[in-house]
Amino acid sequence: MNRSHYPSTENTTETVLISSHYDSRGSFGSTRAPGGNDDGSGTVGLLAIARTIKRLGIKFRSNVELVVFAGEEQGLFGSKFYARTFVRLRCFVF
Repeated sequence: MNRSHYPSTENTTETVLISSHYDSRGSFGSTRAPGGNDDGSGTVGLLAIARTIKRLGIKFRSNVELVVFAGEEQGLFGSKFYARTFVRLRCFVF
C-alpha cells in the first residue's frame, strides 16, 4: 500500500479517500490478467491527481488520502487492512 496524506485546513477528523489498486493476475483459473486496462489506468489517474495537487498547491477543508492498494485481486487485502486501521482510530472516511 502506498499513500499520500494531505491535511485539512480546518480542524476535522473527516477524511476523503481516493484510491486505486495496481496488482493484476489471472484469477479463478484464467491466465488472462487485464490489469493494464483496469488497474493500470486507475493507478495512473491517481498519480495524475497527486501531481496536480502538488503543482497547484491545492489545499483541502477535509483530510485527503490518496492510496494505491495491493492484494485486491487476491481478496481485498490492502483495502481491508486500511479500513480496519480507520475503524481502530475511529476516523470517518467518505
